[in-house]
This record gives sequence, structure tokens and C-alpha cells, in this order.
Amino acid sequence: MNAEDDHKLPLLDSSVLSGLRAGKDTGYGIWRVFIDDFITQLPARIQTLRSALTTGDIMGGINAALALRTSVQMVGGLRLAALTLTLEGELRRVAAEPDPASVLPGLAVMHLNGILHCAQRTIHTLEAALE
Repeated sequence: MNAEDDHKLPLLDSSVLSGLRAGKDTGYGIWRVFIDDFITQLPARIQTLRSALTTGDIMGGINAALALRTSVQMVGGLRLAALTLTLEGELRRVAAEPDPASVLPGLAVMHLNGILHCAQRTIHTLEAALE
């Protein structure tokens, strides 16, 4: 999948949200708490990724991308997960190079704005689903 294909994906997989709603909730709205926690933690997850990339921390970058992608997948964020997976793949490829730290700021420039924009759109879509 390339970056153009990533932008064709829906922001959210509605079946994941439906599955969260249908889970054993016992009427407490736990799925809402789960989504709200995701929304609250998303900026910090992205900041951790940004920090790793801009400081040349290849393993921190891989771990941050993996954590971000996993959390996004749990709420059905298809497009953001795909964008993050693309970055994660590049990070894993670069990790094998002799000086991966020198490449990370460039990857930050190439990927972070798209991830940030998509994260904001994902948050708005999830907030609308909570209403």
C-alpha cells in the first residue's frame, strides 16, 4: 500500500465501533470510556513518536509507531493505522542502515504532518460517534 492508497481508506472501520458498542458493557458505557481514553492519549502518543524521530532514536521511533498503530487499530482508525504502518515499515528498513539516526528527521518531515492531520480527523469522527 502506498501513501495515495492510505488516503483512500475510510477514517474509521464502523464494524470495530459496532463491536465495541456490542461488547459486554453491562450498561456502563465502557466503550465510551475506551474511546475517550484513546482520544485523550492520542496527542501524547504522537508526541512520543515525534520526539523519537527528531532526536534520532530509531528504537524509540519503532516502538512509538507500533504503540500508536496498535491503539488506533483497537478503535478502528483504518487510515491513521495505515499511515502509521507505512512509517513503521520505513523505520524498520532504516534501522538496518549504518546511521539510521541521520535519516529520522527526514522521515519526521515526510510523515508527521499527515499523521497529525489524520489524527485530528479521526478524533473528530470518534467524538461524533460518542454523541
